[in-house]
Amino acid sequence: IGQFPEMVPVQIDVQDKDLGVTKSINYQIVKDPSVFAMVLESTMIQALEGVIDREGDGTALLGISLDCSNRDGEKYSFRRENMFYSRTDIVQTLINELSSLMEMVVESEIEEVMPSRLLLKIEIQKTRRTVSIEKVEVRNSSITSGGILDVEVTLKPFRDKSFVRKVKLPIPQDLGKENLTLSVFGLNMRIEDADSVGETRDAKPARDSRNEEPVIDFDCAIRTWANSPKNSDLLFQLTVEGDEMKKIKLNGKDMEIQPTNLVVTGRVDTTLTLSED
Repeated sequence: IGQFPEMVPVQIDVQDKDLGVTKSINYQIVKDPSVFAMVLESTMIQALEGVIDREGDGTALLGISLDCSNRDGEKYSFRRENMFYSRTDIVQTLINELSSLMEMVVESEIEEVMPSRLLLKIEIQKTRRTVSIEKVEVRNSSITSGGILDVEVTLKPFRDKSFVRKVKLPIPQDLGKENLTLSVFGLNMRIEDADSVGETRDAKPARDSRNEEPVIDFDCAIRTWANSPKNSDLLFQLTVEGDEMKKIKLNGKDMEIQPTNLVVTGRVDTTLTLSED
């Protein structure tokens, strides 16, 4: 009473690529954890439904720019762009993604953090923009420690012709004679996975499979999330056969990430036998 509450500026830009319609809304939400997520979800639904004239399936590109600060005034800022496809409700898929992110921020177990500015940029279309992994072939006649793995991945876009992505993966020097498993996959094992309304892969930084180190502060957690694999990434991972937890480093990381412009689905595992030569 007698003073204006602290507010968080929010901007949502929505473009329907089918209709050629763009809408931008700007508003402020009171800086309170019990209010922020609820108001943001309802206004995002209004922003989306105010542009698109339909419900159901679709592909969306979601760009997030979020600034946060803790009680001591320390500031955090990050950006992330990710692509989503749903065959049932693309609007709800985007709402789930944003809700998971807000939960991660305002309910952080590491420290008390609140958003200070949020910008969302959404491009949405009905066209299904997915690609499935059909086949993985290792072209080397001999595979040795310290060598280069020549991999050809056959990808099949939805209702379009297949194409081949060629990738070279360096094999570490210090490997024994154990057999290895090369896994090539997307974050969605099946297209049905894109419709999951439960825990999303995208907003759980502490569980990122590339980062086995414990999350020690909020900055580490949010950067792990921002840099984690995207739905449009083609992922390559080497593990010891029979032990998926024993990962072989590729370029110093647990995973090789190859970006695409489609939502990647499927998984193919291939067994490799190292040569002594």
